[in-house]
Amino acid sequence: MLAFTEMAEQGFRTCLGVLALVKTYGPARVDAACQRGVTIRARTVTSIRSILKTGLDRAFLEGTEDASPSSTPTFVVAAITTEKGPQC
Repeated sequence: MLAFTEMAEQGFRTCLGVLALVKTYGPARVDAACQRGVTIRARTVTSIRSILKTGLDRAFLEGTEDASPSSTPTFVVAAITTEKGPQC
């Protein structure tokens, strides 16, 4: 998300907003919603929240039931810690 904003602070707020969704939807669903968001180029918290509310993240949940739960979505962590620096 940081790569798509002119000001880094805007990207950080978006990342924090996405991570806050974990409290409501859980890490697996937020991770799946972020994967879907990248696929359709949804770059806002509102878009990710909409994906979660409508259940569109469920297609990306298949095959992740065996994974151990984490407090932070794997996809978000991987996106934040890329070689280019912090991104979400």
